[in-house]
Amino acid sequence: MSRESDGTWSLPGRRLSLVGSRTARLVLALCCALALPLPVWMSGYQPRPTLAQTPGSSPSPAGIPGPPPTWHPTRMPDYSLFGDEHVRQYEATGGKVGHDWNAASCLVLHAIGRKSGETRKFPLIYGRDGNDYLVVASKGGAPDHPGWYKNLLAHPDVKIQVWDKVIPVRARTATAGEKKRLWPIMTAQWPPYDDYQSGTKRDIPVVVLTPR
Repeated sequence: MSRESDGTWSLPGRRLSLVGSRTARLVLALCCALALPLPVWMSGYQPRPTLAQTPGSSPSPAGIPGPPPTWHPTRMPDYSLFGDEHVRQYEATGGKVGHDWNAASCLVLHAIGRKSGETRKFPLIYGRDGNDYLVVASKGGAPDHPGWYKNLLAHPDVKIQVWDKVIPVRARTATAGEKKRLWPIMTAQWPPYDDYQSGTKRDIPVVVLTPR
């Protein structure tokens, strides 16, 4: 998890809106002080049980009581890896810990700060298009681009780590036509991207990382 310039906190592909929430700020401070993982409710994604029919039953006609519904809880997502800790474990294990994250694949982006010139590392969900790697600058649907994307615009020649390999790449933003083709690849990795895009006026960029 990393802190953005607007006071929010980011997970791979998500944005935690803690601004203006006194309870959230207190919980965050406590978790940071005690080195505890954040509770799931602070992830911005609260799984809810799904209502399913009892096996073998059929929908009841209107006005006729049917069998009681069976509630099947969805699998709780794992947010035990955040930001720097995600990167640390990814690098220490060659991706054995950290590459597979909540049914999505993650890489580590080595971005160069547009102001500091220093290398900063970000765990990001990725997809593949031939030899290219794809990432989405979603910031959870926030109205502005994430800092790492702005860094790529300033310094497109960077590196990524995928599993135990560090790969030099050149970053570029997909064109509108390319995005139509590439977007389903990324929503297959992380379906909430559709919600992020529909919830913001910002055209969320798909970034193409081509090995060089």
